[in-house]
Amino acid sequence: MTDVDLRCPQCDDMLNPLDGLPDAATAVALDDSAASAVQAMLNTRIRALLGLVRVLSERYNAASLIYRRLPPEILLRIFAYVTPSGSHDIMLAHVSRAWRSILLSCPSFWSKMLPYAVPCTLRPRPTKWFRTFLQRSALSPFSLKLPYLDSAVFAEVVSCLSQITKLTVQIPRSEVNTLCKMLQHGLPALRSLSIGHVPYVTVQDAEITQPEDLAQFSFDHLRSLRTLRAPSWFFHSGMDFPGLQILEIKRCDCAGRVCRGTSDPGNTVNFLRRCHCLKTLELQEDITPQSSDSPSEEPVVLNKLSRFILKLDSADAVSRALRFVVYPESVEIRVGTVWREGRHFPMALMHSPVVCDADELEIVHGYYELKLQYIRRGAVRVRFSATYNWLTRDNAADCFRELLQLLAATTRSTTQLCIDGTMFGQLPWFNALRQDYEMLLALFPNLTSLTFRNLDVAPAVYFGVLEPSGNGDMLCQHLAKLRVAWAHPTSTQAVRQSCEVTRTVLTKRSSAGSVLDVFQFTCDCSEDTVSRLRYLSDDVDMCMADLEQLGAGLEHVVKEVSVETPGWPDRDPAL
Repeated sequence: MTDVDLRCPQCDDMLNPLDGLPDAATAVALDDSAASAVQAMLNTRIRALLGLVRVLSERYNAASLIYRRLPPEILLRIFAYVTPSGSHDIMLAHVSRAWRSILLSCPSFWSKMLPYAVPCTLRPRPTKWFRTFLQRSALSPFSLKLPYLDSAVFAEVVSCLSQITKLTVQIPRSEVNTLCKMLQHGLPALRSLSIGHVPYVTVQDAEITQPEDLAQFSFDHLRSLRTLRAPSWFFHSGMDFPGLQILEIKRCDCAGRVCRGTSDPGNTVNFLRRCHCLKTLELQEDITPQSSDSPSEEPVVLNKLSRFILKLDSADAVSRALRFVVYPESVEIRVGTVWREGRHFPMALMHSPVVCDADELEIVHGYYELKLQYIRRGAVRVRFSATYNWLTRDNAADCFRELLQLLAATTRSTTQLCIDGTMFGQLPWFNALRQDYEMLLALFPNLTSLTFRNLDVAPAVYFGVLEPSGNGDMLCQHLAKLRVAWAHPTSTQAVRQSCEVTRTVLTKRSSAGSVLDVFQFTCDCSEDTVSRLRYLSDDVDMCMADLEQLGAGLEHVVKEVSVETPGWPDRDPAL
């Protein structure tokens, strides 16, 4: 039995129901008049206790049965937003009969329970819970994700196909016909379809279905389909989805162990030619001819394309895809590749009108990745990222030369440049940092805004290239805004040297006629950096003094100066 709290509602003291009553031995010796008095006292105490019981009951009901006062419409709305975290959440239907009745009329809850009961490779046979959740989900349109599909699973879901709006399915290679039968059977509400192989299937487990075998199936009834993600083996020459807007030709999940040789790039290209409403195209496989200059192969024209995503293994494959697809100039291009043998950058970007008119460029470089981002009037036009796990000092010079060639052809109208310097000083291709930066900045004669972000090398290394020469020539002579963010300085000497070089360079540029409108300098410092500086016997207060003097010394050189020192401790005012 649950313990009952007998505290007084007024004073919160514990109540003893028998307090003040005579014990049993004393009550036996009482005469009739005394016994009547005791009985009256008992009746009074009983009435008082009944009053306390009512108070405790009201308090309990008010605290623990709030849901009983909620209208069913409110509970139904709440359950529609519940996201189950496991199969144990079915216990919600066991709280009360009212909750069970409401949950049975909430199909979205059961569709979210489906992932915990669907067949998978370890449990391929449909269970009774899968059947139950599927039937309850099918009361309204729902999404279905099947990690494993075979004829037995198809037999269970066939009665619910008309309500499926989004289907994600993985199949053994031997069950391709089962998938096609499902699609042919009727999915009138289907708007999104994603297809893949069971990841660890082998050739011995599969009965290979050749591409020509798929041509016997017709999917003309899938008029509502707007998103398709599938490997190239799925497409055949007669396939047509006229309303398709998003297409992802993905790498097969079997990594080519099963379907290698069964894909026909020609079928995929012919399918692309019929996607007249396509807005987003993502290629993870190279479907283009090895020689896109062949006169017998016409390019694919996609006049409504707004986003072109390329995730291929080589820069040459990216270049072929960029040349083979005709797209509007307003398209956004996203490129992801890996540096292997051959070219490091897709040189087809050099001739693309999408990047030639970009007015802003961002260069982000880490130890294993380089990112370029071209921006036009505030809108991103091209995002390029390349992984260079195999880049060494032996081929670094060729890589840097290709980068300069690419930027020289695509930055004619660039007026804003942002360089994220994370790990820049440690890259194998920057053997002579000052010389490389001079060649890089020389490509931007019309630059008006320059930003150095997340620098891990002292700014003195970067600012030195901006100093005018003896005859008055200088890089970026139209520069009006200069922003610098230096993270975690290594020593007091590095701070002092950077302040002196910055002051000298900006003063000389001002004397030569190149006056900055805005100069922002941020030197970020963490507790670990302060501890390291003090461990090296560096004077942290002197660093703060040098940074403050930098701002004061540039007030007559720059129109607007801002020097910020977040994370630094308060400086001793006596210094």
